[in-house]
Amino acid sequence: TSDTNLPLLLSSDITNRQIHALRALSLASSLMSGRPLGQLASKTLTIKSSSGPEILIDIDKSSHNWYPALQLLLRETKIDGKIPRIIDLRYSQPVLTF
Repeated sequence: TSDTNLPLLLSSDITNRQIHALRALSLASSLMSGRPLGQLASKTLTIKSSSGPEILIDIDKSSHNWYPALQLLLRETKIDGKIPRIIDLRYSQPVLTF
């Protein structure tokens, strides 16, 4: 393995949905420290990193629907010091699990 911070997506075949997942993973990783790991199951992308919450994204939705919310939530959790275990962005309103 290398010491790169490029995101990693575990999958067997590359489809259009997986390309969307890679784009979403790349966007989300720009807000995270360390090297995030993305796992795609159906249309849900689960992003995990060693230093932050698990993030769930519906990749069929435009990044305009989830990216601003993720930016805000990650910034606020750093300020508040309350870091959720899971940030679920698959719905119209984010769901936080502590």
